[in-house]
Amino acid sequence: MLRRCNRSSQRGLSSVEIAIAISLLGTLAAIAIPTIARQAYASHLIEATSGLERMSTAAIAQAQGKPATDAFPGPAPLTPTEPPRGIREVDVPGTWEHPTWTKLNFKAVPLGIPHAFSFAFDPTSTPGKSSFVARAHGDLDGDGQRSTFEMRGTADDTRGPILDRELFVQSELE
Repeated sequence: MLRRCNRSSQRGLSSVEIAIAISLLGTLAAIAIPTIARQAYASHLIEATSGLERMSTAAIAQAQGKPATDAFPGPAPLTPTEPPRGIREVDVPGTWEHPTWTKLNFKAVPLGIPHAFSFAFDPTSTPGKSSFVARAHGDLDGDGQRSTFEMRGTADDTRGPILDRELFVQSELE
């Protein structure tokens, strides 16, 4: 018995069909690549903003019912001491055991999870009033230039502790 073969099922793609397919793929890539890059930066930025929010909220909670001059815990140095350069890194055990981080119950991320920012807590105190600046520093693209995010809070003897919800940002995407 003879089989009939359909010629159209045996032919390959024409050069026009290939050109159309390539142009469609190029269009999709032109749309998808910038979107993916924005999402990657956004995920880094969420780390900084949510970390500062948690740290600042804990500092305000610690200050409730205390005299303004003793409202906030002492300073905590930049932890880790240098922000990762263009990558995310996992902290070594003990990184967040400074007394201030312990009082604030703060870690940048859960243990074993890589992160891209270093954090610091800087309080100041004068008679009847104290304040703090919570900072996050990151070098997202590894060029040595840092992104800086800050949140602030105050406490005085008349109003108590107040968190300033305004976020200071310098070189957001550096």
